[in-house]
Parts: sequence; structure tokens; C-alpha cells
Amino acid sequence: MRFRVKFNLQNESIPKDKNRIILSFLKSAYSKYDIDYYKSLYEENQTKQKSFTFSTYMPQAKFLRDEIIIPSCSFDLEFSSYDNYDSLMFYNSIIGILNKSIDIKGNSITAKNIINLKEKPIFDNYATFKTISPISIREHNGDNKKTWYHLLETEKGKEVFLHNIKIQALEQFGDKAKYDLDDLKLSVIKSKEVRVKHYDIVIPANLAILRIEAKQYLVDYFYKAGICSQRSTGFGMLDLI
Repeated sequence: MRFRVKFNLQNESIPKDKNRIILSFLKSAYSKYDIDYYKSLYEENQTKQKSFTFSTYMPQAKFLRDEIIIPSCSFDLEFSSYDNYDSLMFYNSIIGILNKSIDIKGNSITAKNIINLKEKPIFDNYATFKTISPISIREHNGDNKKTWYHLLETEKGKEVFLHNIKIQALEQFGDKAKYDLDDLKLSVIKSKEVRVKHYDIVIPANLAILRIEAKQYLVDYFYKAGICSQRSTGFGMLDLI
């Protein structure tokens, strides 16, 4: 399921690390609505794969070195989840916190409304997507001290991207997907490198148009859950074109 949430700000300036602000808001909303659900997401098994992703739309925003200026003092959040229970928990958590301000660094944020967006059906074993939040291609060996970020326009980047999304699908579907993933194909139609501030570091990422060929249920899953690394922190959200 997909939702759009309208946010208002007290003033026009927010820190450059915008995804961190959204995560703080979501954690606050979840913990107020259902503490057990919050703990299951963020405390009990922090490495467990999550089924959701999100992106932000900030009209006429100016991205400066350390801050983002949003003249309208409002922006939209789009949220998508493959799991209906996670979708329900998101919706109920936002409803429970509507019109209640939450302080962030030098500002406050308020959710004003939430609407359900119509998902686009996928019937075929392929689809063309555009990213609506950057794709993160992260490679690491079990700890954050040995972490590399790659770009789609490199052969290594494509290799790690395919490896990561296969692991992502296997964690979701198990052995059902094992042989189907052998036929997964990726075509990068267009890509643009962007730099994203994320938890006090700046990482390379891609905005892109992609064609994915795979079994229909896998294509549908990537559309709803997002794709590749760090999806639940605001990366890898896709829209069907």
C-alpha cells in the first residue's frame, strides 16, 4: 500500500540530513501508537529486513551546505510497503499523531493529513521504473567499518546491486525465489549520481530509470518494498512508468 502525508514546519529551515528527521518522526509516531511494534522494528532485531520505503517531495527547496530551505514550510512524504500489516501500522500511527507538533533540531514538524495512493498493477514479468528516492548500493562485510558505496554506472555497482536485490528477495520469499532469481535481469536506461547526507556522512547514490525483468511477483515486490540497500531509511523507492 502507498500513502502520502502532508507535513508543515514551524520555519523554513531543516538539517540537510532530512531522512533522519523523517525516521525520528516515524519512531515517535510508532512508539506512541504501539510500543511493541516499535520495538519489533527498531530494538529487538535491528538487522531484520523491513518491508517499507519512503521518499520526500519538497517543492522549491534550496539545498545548501548544511541545511535545506523550504520556502513554503511544507513538504510531502510518500510511504510504500509490501506488507499490509506494516501499512496498517503506519496509517494508524500517523492518524494518532495528526496535528501534534514534534520538535526537531531548530524546528518542529506536524503531520496535517494522510491519503491512500492508488498502486499501479503489475501483470508482466518486467517493468520500467523511475526512482523517487535515490538508490543506495552498499557493500559491507558484516560491520560498518568495512563499508563501500557503489554507483549504477559502474560494472561493480551493477554487480553489487544485483547481489543485494537477490538477497533482499530471498529474505522475503525464501526458497520460493531461489531459482526464479537466476532469470532476473537489469537494464539501466538512465542514471544520475547524487550525494546524500545520511547520519553525518555523505554517500554516493543514484537517481535512475531502470528496467527489471523477473517473475511478476518479484517485480511487484520491488515496486512496493523499494529496492537495494537502506530502503527503510529513505532510499530505493520506485514508481512505475
